[in-house]
Amino acid sequence: MRRRKQGMGTGKLKGLRRFTQDGVRYVYHRATGIRMPDLPENDNRFLKAYLEAEQQIETAPAPRKRSAAPKAGTLSYGWRKFILSDDFKDLSEGYRVRLQAHADEILATGGRVPMRGIRSEHIEKDLADMPPGTTRNSKRMRMKTWRALFAYLKNEKMIEKNYALLAELPRAGKSDKHKLWTKEHVARFRQHWPLHTTQRVTLELLLFFGCRLSDAVRLGPGMVDRDGWLRFTQKKTKGEVEIPFDRPLPSFADREAHDLFRRALALRQGKHMTWIVTAYGAARSEKAASSWFSEACRAAGLKGIDRRTAHGLRVTCLSRMAERDATPHQIGAWGGHESLKEIEAYTKSANKRRILSANEPNTQIVQVVKS
Repeated sequence: MRRRKQGMGTGKLKGLRRFTQDGVRYVYHRATGIRMPDLPENDNRFLKAYLEAEQQIETAPAPRKRSAAPKAGTLSYGWRKFILSDDFKDLSEGYRVRLQAHADEILATGGRVPMRGIRSEHIEKDLADMPPGTTRNSKRMRMKTWRALFAYLKNEKMIEKNYALLAELPRAGKSDKHKLWTKEHVARFRQHWPLHTTQRVTLELLLFFGCRLSDAVRLGPGMVDRDGWLRFTQKKTKGEVEIPFDRPLPSFADREAHDLFRRALALRQGKHMTWIVTAYGAARSEKAASSWFSEACRAAGLKGIDRRTAHGLRVTCLSRMAERDATPHQIGAWGGHESLKEIEAYTKSANKRRILSANEPNTQIVQVVKS
């Protein structure tokens, strides 16, 4: 078991990073990145948080020994070259993680195979050998892993032909993973989580901004410029997004979520660099936030057939804009989409009865044309 001296005698506690920014004092646990509570370091609550962070070091598994470099010309060698390339680094973090997960399974059995000897039938057999019950979408991701790798190898002239393009790509399966949140779902979440909680802040943030959770965890007051625009770069697409926040809102914006979000922020104590924080005031990581918000949904009774996700709030936000007569271009600008085809999923998810009720005042029939 690995232990560090905890330095709880006289003097300052060891292993902490302390700094002040904009008049606010920050203290972080160096080894884990956990932010300590804004309390004196001799306070019992501060010491408890410190010891909990230290415990994470003690219980963490020992780092694995670095494996030997793969032999040149093998599939493992090609993959290592790929992940060190700009082609791989330019992909979003979430996509890289998914590719790596499939690559680990491929290399576990075929890492020593010469990459020049791999043909389309070998790739198709790899998909066929995936465990029973594997979804079509998971098989598609496996094929995308092969194609991303072979595209790089072909471009670098490490193979003569991209045989992954000749292998058949499985059809996509229908997914209902990110269902729309109805008014009843939103009401149940709001009833369970009071306005001052971070869970509630997250709901209202996602419902108003309609951003991905990977972007939401990075948003904070420092991203709002003096004209009241929230500006950020999307993690997945690298596209720039500007959304009105401290300024007049367009008619299709969710004013209720905007108002509740601002009221929730006003109830919080202390200043934070991000709006979504942990109990100790630290920013949440993308992976931790996803499981944390899913647990918040389950606690509010949104499970089973009523299961809802953070990304479902993005779908809901943009679909509601379509119901409020936002044009595809307006929806695309708000959501950070680069093509009208991407917006179809949200316009199709809009309340069809409301869209088609031409007899209601201020309601138009919207026709979505594939681009």
